[in-house]
Amino acid sequence: MGIQLIGELDETYKCVQRRQADNLPNHIKGQAYFESHPKLRGRANPDTGYYISAGTDKLAVEFITANREDNWTQLGRETDGTWYTTKEALVPKENRLVGW
Repeated sequence: MGIQLIGELDETYKCVQRRQADNLPNHIKGQAYFESHPKLRGRANPDTGYYISAGTDKLAVEFITANREDNWTQLGRETDGTWYTTKEALVPKENRLVGW
């Protein structure tokens, strides 16, 4: 169900390909919501994906599988538009925002 990351999740940046369809069940999504953005020159829009509200901001998140476990993780973005995560960006399983 989670987007499979290649290699172990640790302190180094791991590239994350965001899903392009709202295909997680509600009990997994919790308060995460899906935004769909138009394709860019026939390619998937890198801004399409799940987000959670953080006050007046929104945080990009993704449900991933890493180190043989499913987890929600917060995403960062490189200047070239690539999304990434690290072990420190994992959302704690006991939280009020997203489900399991």
